[in-house]
Amino acid sequence: MNLYSINRLLDLLKEDSFYLSIKKNENRALYYDKCNWFISEVYRLSNADNKDKNLFQNIHTDTLKQVLGGRYYKQVIATLKSLEIILINDKYSSTNFSKSYAISDKAIMIGIKKVEIQSYRFKKTYSNYLQKDYKEIIKIDVFKKIIENITKLYVVNNPVNYLAKILPKTSAPKPISNSDLLNLWFEETNMLKFNRYSAYFDSFKELNNHSDPLEVYKLPVFFKPKRVESGRIYHLGASVPKYIRECFVTKKKEIIYEVDMASAQPSILFLEWMRSLRSKGALKPAENAEYELCRGLFLEGGIYAYIRDNSNYHSQFKSEEKYGKLKEQILTSLNGKNDIAPFVVALKELFPHFMKWVIDIKEKEGHKRVSNIGQSAEANIFVEVYKRLPDDIFSLIIHDCILTTKENTKLVRRLLVERLRELYGDIIPSGESLEKVFKIEKVSNEYTIKSKV
Repeated sequence: MNLYSINRLLDLLKEDSFYLSIKKNENRALYYDKCNWFISEVYRLSNADNKDKNLFQNIHTDTLKQVLGGRYYKQVIATLKSLEIILINDKYSSTNFSKSYAISDKAIMIGIKKVEIQSYRFKKTYSNYLQKDYKEIIKIDVFKKIIENITKLYVVNNPVNYLAKILPKTSAPKPISNSDLLNLWFEETNMLKFNRYSAYFDSFKELNNHSDPLEVYKLPVFFKPKRVESGRIYHLGASVPKYIRECFVTKKKEIIYEVDMASAQPSILFLEWMRSLRSKGALKPAENAEYELCRGLFLEGGIYAYIRDNSNYHSQFKSEEKYGKLKEQILTSLNGKNDIAPFVVALKELFPHFMKWVIDIKEKEGHKRVSNIGQSAEANIFVEVYKRLPDDIFSLIIHDCILTTKENTKLVRRLLVERLRELYGDIIPSGESLEKVFKIEKVSNEYTIKSKV
């Protein structure tokens, strides 16, 4: 069994007084394993957030005691803190949340690596913990389905798949060899980001060697799925950075596609607002005009483009790269607390009644309630459809899209359309086409497809 570790951790431990006080070699090996487990737990949980920066992760004391032992868990944490490997946020609530931890930038720069568990005692303890945990988690059918489908993934071993995307676009002449690409990348890209991507990519290659869901569950990169209050499901497959996700095919070497919702979060918020508006009875002419505008944009999948083209941001966000920034700004404006930000002002001008509904929610229930409404509605669509998909096909839910193989994309889209009509049939008449609402796109990129065999 493997765990994550930090390069030269054993050398670093020789600077720790507690580690040096341990006399027996087998006990030092046990302590080393416990340090590595804690590093692994924080690292894989931080990967679950799919971010480049360190985010603090809550780890419950019961888990720490169960794996590290009630007598030693505090000492393990103290050692890793003193070596500047982890950072600690000491804020906690005895009823709501535990202390949280993050891997330090120093540790990432030193380098993350995989190591074998050295102590038989820890290997037995940890194996028993994982088997018990696995048996509990697969009692939840949707989690069992997710784990089994993660097991079907195969990562093509070609780092150019993601390096080519992270390299600054202005720096790479075309054509360019793989070795030149690597040299340019090292010169011009943040090494912290490189180390994160490399460790993550290398971790996923282990999936290629396992077809047993329990063995995949034991991999150091794996973290158990969880369903949050909004209904969204967070799991290993959903946490994969986009550029590494493009490196995947199935173990049968099938190319992976996605069926996703156009402008998903604003689309869903439009639907929720339109439902709220209809529940009040007859609409005023201005409300009805905005209602029809929003319904038309939803059906055309053109919300983001309409905002760009009809606000002061047209020239600023014309390129494809900048278009992604536009989406980010819109979502921040809808979900954030700053209701006088430039994008909020633009949205108020374009959709005054919709934005009044959004701002009223923020004022009455807090700004986080808006994203909760959107994510709850999203989960009500996508999680329910995911449950309905046959177990014998490859499928993975990624919040507002579902991954599958080409032959099953039409099935997925049909079920998504049916679910949308179930939930919003009063807004979407049965004869209305939803072809543009759900898009089918290839996930596996050109390098992956060329290299998959």
